[in-house]
Amino acid sequence: VGLMLLHYGRIAIAFWHPNFLLPRVIPSIPPPFNWVSVQQMFSWQALPWQLGVLGGVIFVLIVNPQFWLMAIAFLLSLFFGLVLSSHWDRILQYFSPTAFNTVEPLFGHDLSFYIFSFPLWQLLDFWLGSLFLFGLIAVTLIYLLSGNSISEGKFIGFSRSQLRHLSGLGSVVAATTALHYWLHRYELLYLTNGIIYGAGYTDIKIQLPVDISLSILAGVIAFFLLWKLIYSSKQLRLPWRGLALYLALIIIGDFALPMAVQRLVVQPNELARERPYLQRSIAFTRAAFDLNNIEVQTFDPQGELTQADLQANNLTIRNIRLWDTRPLLETNRQLQQIRLYYKFLDADIDRYTLKNDAGKQDQQVIIAARELDYNAVPQEAKTWINKHLVYTHGYGFTLSPVNTIAAGGLPDYFVKDIGTSTRAEDNRALKTSSENIRASIPIGIPRIYYGELTDTYVMTSTNVKEFDYPSGNDNAYNTYDGRGGVTINSWWHRAVFAQALQDWQMVFTNNFNPKTQL
Repeated sequence: VGLMLLHYGRIAIAFWHPNFLLPRVIPSIPPPFNWVSVQQMFSWQALPWQLGVLGGVIFVLIVNPQFWLMAIAFLLSLFFGLVLSSHWDRILQYFSPTAFNTVEPLFGHDLSFYIFSFPLWQLLDFWLGSLFLFGLIAVTLIYLLSGNSISEGKFIGFSRSQLRHLSGLGSVVAATTALHYWLHRYELLYLTNGIIYGAGYTDIKIQLPVDISLSILAGVIAFFLLWKLIYSSKQLRLPWRGLALYLALIIIGDFALPMAVQRLVVQPNELARERPYLQRSIAFTRAAFDLNNIEVQTFDPQGELTQADLQANNLTIRNIRLWDTRPLLETNRQLQQIRLYYKFLDADIDRYTLKNDAGKQDQQVIIAARELDYNAVPQEAKTWINKHLVYTHGYGFTLSPVNTIAAGGLPDYFVKDIGTSTRAEDNRALKTSSENIRASIPIGIPRIYYGELTDTYVMTSTNVKEFDYPSGNDNAYNTYDGRGGVTINSWWHRAVFAQALQDWQMVFTNNFNPKTQL
């Protein structure tokens, strides 16, 4: 029971700490509770904490098993409700499939089966397997700890009614195990531990027959327990030997045998063994990206460049790019990054019409944004307030022509640095090479709230001043006054966004005010 709590606790924590680097359109299906999940739990660094949880669960179950098992059942019910409610769209997809008209070669299913139907079966496997396994463990513990067996130091055995109850629960657990191994066949197509993505030689020749055998054997055990429950008039006995044999077959079939075949049969002649599956993987990858329909043509340009052509395209010639973005970014990181928590992630080619003494001229330039990289903030400063209320934005950019070089081989910056002025009306926060450049480039107020490095959410217009930019040995601060956020001016808004972002501190912070925006 303690191991189950740790396993499902990890999943619950993951639900409340999502990865904002990727859009979580459809949450991934949680892994079932099995031997692999137990191994992963004890590979954590926080092993003493886990042992403390296990010890606490053992203690409370000995003291008052019925109450605490009911409490644990209540928590697991909430957890399963949370998980299942987040997968409502999988039910809609199951009942509204669209055929792909492409059949995968291993099982002969249309690809739509794996997109629309299989995820729901995985969800049912996770739910039913966890539900019935906890029920069997909980009932067994209640029967074992009943009758003062701990205080008296002996257990007189299960009664006939208890054995019938346990046989019924064991039958449904065996049935869900059969379902699990039957579905696990399809999961072989999603494997990533081989040289290809999907099923390889060992998976198809060894793991697939093992999964089928374990599924059939679990189904036989389920039928046997159910038959004994309904028709047997003799004293029931729990099939300990059969259970031990089945567990031994799992260890051999799921771990020992595939590992031995992979090392002794496949690895000595891997290319020959895996060639058919490599060809299959390449073919389906090409089909998925529609690479088979690419039309290849030979490009053989013909023509002669003349002096008249050069004169007619003088503006193009003068804008031929000499700078590559990669050395420019390296230079920016040395000269213009200014602080460790700033970063120039990317540079882009753009074109502006610049004013000069002769009028106006189109100029091709390289522009790079100075974004805030919160991961580079010192560890001791990584607090919730700093992450979401203080370090909210980057500041400024560099702009340089693509075709000229300054002294020392450096970029000939049109816009650079971070100035000292905080007045929005004179736009002096960034330095420009001339007044003509300042009049031509729309610098504005260059605070970067939405950037390529933006991977978290921030709250602005709070009671905490936002860090704006460094100004000498001090820092300039600012309060956001734009219209780009969503107002969270009530407790109800806080609660809704706290649930959506899975951040409970939004509910309890005292730093929000009626103007706060997300």
